[in-house]
Amino acid sequence: MKRIALFIGLAVMAAACQELSQDNGKITIEEAALTQQFVTEGGVAEVKFTSTGDWNVQQYNTNHYSWASITPTSGGAGENTVYITVLKNETNDNRDFSFLLNAGADSKEIKVTQKQKDALTVTGNLFKFDAFGGQLEIEVVSNIDYTYEIDEAAADWITPVGTKGLETTKVQFNVAMNKSITDDRTATVKIKSGAFEEVITVDQTKFVPEWSYSATEAWIGKDGGECDFTFASNQKFEVIAPDVDWVTMTESDGTYHFEMLPSKEYDTRVAYVNLIGEVPGADSYVVIYQTGHAVLEWEKSILNTSAAHTNNMVNLSLMGEYIVLGNSSTVTLMSQKDGSIVTSIDGISYHSLCTDDAGHIVFGTFGDYGGSEIYYATVNGTDVEVNHLASYDGGIWSRLSNYRAAGDVTKNGVVTALASVSQYWAAWEIKDGVVSPYKCGQIAPEAGIGTIWYPGYGVVAPMGPKLSDGLVYCAYDGVYALQICTDPENNTWKQVFKTFSTWAEGGSGVDVAEFNGRKYAAIQSTTFTEGADVGCYLVDITDLDNAKLAYQLNIWEISAIEAYTWYDGGGDCRLKVTDDAMYLYAVDGNYNIVTCVKFPKL
Repeated sequence: MKRIALFIGLAVMAAACQELSQDNGKITIEEAALTQQFVTEGGVAEVKFTSTGDWNVQQYNTNHYSWASITPTSGGAGENTVYITVLKNETNDNRDFSFLLNAGADSKEIKVTQKQKDALTVTGNLFKFDAFGGQLEIEVVSNIDYTYEIDEAAADWITPVGTKGLETTKVQFNVAMNKSITDDRTATVKIKSGAFEEVITVDQTKFVPEWSYSATEAWIGKDGGECDFTFASNQKFEVIAPDVDWVTMTESDGTYHFEMLPSKEYDTRVAYVNLIGEVPGADSYVVIYQTGHAVLEWEKSILNTSAAHTNNMVNLSLMGEYIVLGNSSTVTLMSQKDGSIVTSIDGISYHSLCTDDAGHIVFGTFGDYGGSEIYYATVNGTDVEVNHLASYDGGIWSRLSNYRAAGDVTKNGVVTALASVSQYWAAWEIKDGVVSPYKCGQIAPEAGIGTIWYPGYGVVAPMGPKLSDGLVYCAYDGVYALQICTDPENNTWKQVFKTFSTWAEGGSGVDVAEFNGRKYAAIQSTTFTEGADVGCYLVDITDLDNAKLAYQLNIWEISAIEAYTWYDGGGDCRLKVTDDAMYLYAVDGNYNIVTCVKFPKL
C-alpha cells in the first residue's frame, strides 16, 4: 500500500512539473517566418526561432501532404532551425499546409504554400498609407516573367522606382502625398503574366492639416507697437505679410516680427497674417488687431426702469444736456455725461417721439391706415407744455409713425415720418412758423425694397433743417442698406452703404452729422432673433460714391447687456458734435441698453 501511494505521489509531482513547464514555455519567431512560399520547382526553406524550453513540431494530416517534410521535429531550449523541404508541384493547383511549433503552452503556426506550375504570387495584396505617402514595395514570387500595370487614374501619384533581385523580385513604387483634405483615395497595381494576375490595392488617407502657433492673435494699442509670432505645421507653408500699409513684417530664424504704425481710425482695425500651405484648402492665419480712437464712455441698463422697452417703438433723442428716451408711455430724461436717469414724465400718450434742434420734443400718434396727429412740447423740469403742430389725413394707405425733426419746428424746420406698408416717406416743412401741407414720395423706388409692415421696423430722417437738404433711410426691408434721397423734390435716391446682412436684422434709428470736415451717418441696427450680431454703425458718407464704415459698436461688446426681451426690433441713435469730439448715443430696446461712444478729433 505504501508503494502504491508513493507512485501516485510521484505521478502527481510529474504532472505538476509538466504543467509548470507548459506555462513557462515561449517561442520567439520573426513575423515573416510564419508564412513560407515556394515556387513550382519546390526547394528547402529554413525557419529560425528561439525557444525557452523543449519544443516539438505538431503536424496535421500528414497523409495529405506527402509532397513536403519537416526536420527536425523536436529540440531543446535556445536558438533552433527547422527545415521545410517541398517537392516540385506537377499539378495545376496551388497547395498548402500548416504545422505548429509548440513549447509549453506557447504555439506558433507556420503556413506553407506552393504555386502551381507557371505560378505568380505576391506577399501582400493590400497596402495602406497615410496622407504623406512613402515607398510601396511589392515582393513578387514567380517562376515566369511578368509585367506591372498601374491604374491610369493613379499615374500621377503612384510612380515606379525600379526592381531588384531575381526570382523573388521587389517591385518598388513611390506613393505621393495626398493633397486632398476631403477625400481618401484608392488605386490598384496589377502584376501580370499571361493568364496569371495578382491585384494589389493601395489605400491612402486624406490630408488632415495641423497648425500650431505661439499665439492666434495680437492686440496693439492705437499708438502703434510690435509683436512676434512663430508657426509650425505638418506641411510646407509660406507666411504672407498682411496686405495693409500699417503693418511691416520681417523674419529671423523662424520668428516673424511685426511692427504697427499709430492708428488714424476710430474703429479697431484688423490685419491678417495668412499661412498658405502646400495642400490646397489647408491654409490658416493669425490676426493682428489694433484699437482705434473711439472710446466707449459709458453703458447703462434700463431694463428695470421707466424707460424700458415695452412695445415695437423705442426712441432716443437729445435735448440740451439730456438724452430723451421714449417708449410710448413715458418720457425719460437721462444725463448725457453718465447715463443716469434725471427724471421721468408720465401722462403723455403718444406712439413715437423725437426732438428738434431747438429743444422741443415732437410727439406723433400712430396713423394705422388712417389719420394721425403731430405735437410739440416744451419741457421745464417736470412741467410739459404741449402744442399741436400738424395733422395727417391718411392720404397714404399705410401705417405712419417714427417721426424725426430738424431745425426749429416752431419757426423753420422739417418733420418726417415713415409710412410703412406702402414704403413712402412723408414730410412737413415749417417756414416762418407756418406748417406746409405734407409732401410724400416712394422710398428708393429702384432699390427693390420689400414691405415694411410696421413703422418701428424702419426710419426716414431729414438731413438738415430744410427738406431740400435730403433724407436718409434704413429699414428691415429685405435690402438692409443705408439709402439717401439727395433730391426730395424729384425723389432721387441712392444706395450708399449696405450695412445690414441678415433677415433678422433691421435699422430703426438713423442720424447724420458733420464733424472735423467729414459727414457721418449713424445707424442703429436691431434684431428680431436672439443672438444676432447687431449693434450701432457709424458710416463716413462724405463721398456718397465711396462711403465706408468708420466704426461699429457690437452689442456683444457691451458688458451691461441684459437678457433679450423678445420684442420686435426697437432701437434708436443720435449724434452730437462739440468743439473737440463727436458723441454717439444709442439705445437697443431688445436688450435695454443705452450707450455713449466718444470720437475725438484726429
